[in-house]
Amino acid sequence: MVKTKGKIFIADTDQKSLVLIKDALKAQGYSIFSAINGAKALEIIIEQLPDIIILGMDLPIIDTQKLRDIISVNPRTDNLALIFMGTPEQLKSVSAMGEKVITKPFRIDALIGTISGIYQKRQKTIELSKENKEIEGNLTQISLIDLLQIFSMNKKDGTITIYSDKGNGFIYLQEGSIINATFEKVEGVKAFYRLLTIKNGKFEFIPHRALTPIRITSTTESLLMEGMRQMDEMKKNKDILPPLDAVVKLKKKLSELPKQVRTITQEVLLLLEFYNKVEDIVDNCTFPDYDVLRVLVALLEKGIIEIVQHVTPRVNEQGGSLLANDEIFRLLEVVSINKHTKLESHRGRVIVLSANYNSLKVFINSINNMPKFTLNNSFAMSGRDDAVFGEIGLVSLTELLSIEIISVPPLMEYGPLWMALSSSAVGVIVLFDKGSKDILGSFLTTVNRFKSAKPLPATYVFVTPDGRDAGTKVVQTLRKIVSSGSDDPVFVLNKDSADSLSIIPTLLRKVINP
Repeated sequence: MVKTKGKIFIADTDQKSLVLIKDALKAQGYSIFSAINGAKALEIIIEQLPDIIILGMDLPIIDTQKLRDIISVNPRTDNLALIFMGTPEQLKSVSAMGEKVITKPFRIDALIGTISGIYQKRQKTIELSKENKEIEGNLTQISLIDLLQIFSMNKKDGTITIYSDKGNGFIYLQEGSIINATFEKVEGVKAFYRLLTIKNGKFEFIPHRALTPIRITSTTESLLMEGMRQMDEMKKNKDILPPLDAVVKLKKKLSELPKQVRTITQEVLLLLEFYNKVEDIVDNCTFPDYDVLRVLVALLEKGIIEIVQHVTPRVNEQGGSLLANDEIFRLLEVVSINKHTKLESHRGRVIVLSANYNSLKVFINSINNMPKFTLNNSFAMSGRDDAVFGEIGLVSLTELLSIEIISVPPLMEYGPLWMALSSSAVGVIVLFDKGSKDILGSFLTTVNRFKSAKPLPATYVFVTPDGRDAGTKVVQTLRKIVSSGSDDPVFVLNKDSADSLSIIPTLLRKVINP
């Protein structure tokens, strides 16, 4: 005798299908109950409480939709698994609600597979509800959406790791709430929505207190609802949305566009300065993928951008650049403190603190050939040995972002200027030379006083006209002093130094990767 696996109820007016299903499921070891109308079906369901209910779409007396509604609101039956059976036309209404369906004519092995999947999910749910247990499984057995609902209901702490052909990702839980997600290069809600699209793969849950910044504050329920909505909209509008491999370009200059637009639109327009492909814009924008694609559709409809056949050079390809495109974009995020004004021109400052004019002259000469750099000739050619205060020059990274390099004496009498200048500063370059040995202690004290006005990343440069080796011992001493407890870079600079063009890019990378 075959051991009973569970109870299944079937209601259908098609006697042939009814008999076929009953015989096949009995052979699998299930207990089967059946009816041919909605009224009798409701009576048996309430009495027997089967594990799974299979409903044909044309039941009489109490129709299928009404029967479904009654089952869904009854506390005794609202958690029972439902499968609907009918023609594609009949199943449209329930398919849109995400219900499980079997299309007629059906294969009996497909129905058995669906039923087995429901029982496997039920068993996995029981395992997942157990306290403080590491769990792993397959997303084909239990979906990520179901997993998160179970963990939310049981207020779990821990990390879900997702392994798939699309890549690996992590979802971090705190008392059942999703506090962060990462997937490849993205984080937060954007990463979470991408992970929701993964249907095939493996998962692993490790219970622990997740140590991650809180990037997501929405409830699990609202996140899942919005994520599923976006997936449905993406599928529904796939013929309208630009393909990821499409190449787009701005038809107007950013300075000609209205400044008062939504934050997401500002970010997309800025990214168009750096990237041609839709995929790159979607990947680098901080907003969810579907929202970015909708903005691109709107910009296409308004004639602000166009789809082109050939790739046009981006910022980093036009005459060289100090930083990569994504680095320039992140630097703009730092400099544009107000996220609503990204389409306006922004200027950051790098402050140069020099002990004397001779060191400053070597530094100015060394960066004069730097890409995108324009020297302030009136300052450089002043001829005054004490001219260590003023604008050295400007690094123009994009139409909207430039970095002003300003020399300020590290003397206490200039203290009132430090606070004013540091408000828009992004970093500081400190110049030493042999003559600084005797005043090194007081010089560093002054430098630290300047940095205390605003914590800034720093780069230390030892200037020597005698060649790299002549300053090695001083540099070693200097590195011990300035790098104690920090990773601030130290450079040696002379007229032949190969490092001269690396000083400012190194500092700017410290700004965006503190």
